[in-house]
Amino acid sequence: MTTKNVINELNAIFIKHAHNRICVVGTMCCGKTTLLKQIQNCVDMDEALFSSITKEEADFLCQTPWTKEIGDKFDRLTYEKVHINPGNPMFGTVIIECEVVVCLDIDDALLKERCLSRSTSFEDAKNMQKAIQKDIDNNKSYKNTVFYHIALS
Repeated sequence: MTTKNVINELNAIFIKHAHNRICVVGTMCCGKTTLLKQIQNCVDMDEALFSSITKEEADFLCQTPWTKEIGDKFDRLTYEKVHINPGNPMFGTVIIECEVVVCLDIDDALLKERCLSRSTSFEDAKNMQKAIQKDIDNNKSYKNTVFYHIALS
């Protein structure tokens, strides 16, 4: 699916759910930043979080390789400090309180290619992807949450 098609699909979801809080999730290197720069009124979860935490917390979260401990702390801080407003979809890696979740699904071949081009660890991206999938599975029990999946290729 082309970037333009993904943007069109996202915009259709955003219009349909304009009065809801929308969380768009995907692993690193899947294209979240590229997409949110091309769609109006979107918020980057990392920017929202990192503007509200201490330097020590930020240094801990930016360690490599990515570990479950780092992911757990990122999740906890995000739940505490970041909130989504209706009309301002948030792009990130954690599902926070919202009515709509859009998952950006990227296949392994494309993810590996993007990780290589950005000198990012494919293993870290896969570990984050697994954590996001677990978060999605845990949130599917909420009856009032609508889920969308967009395949990136």
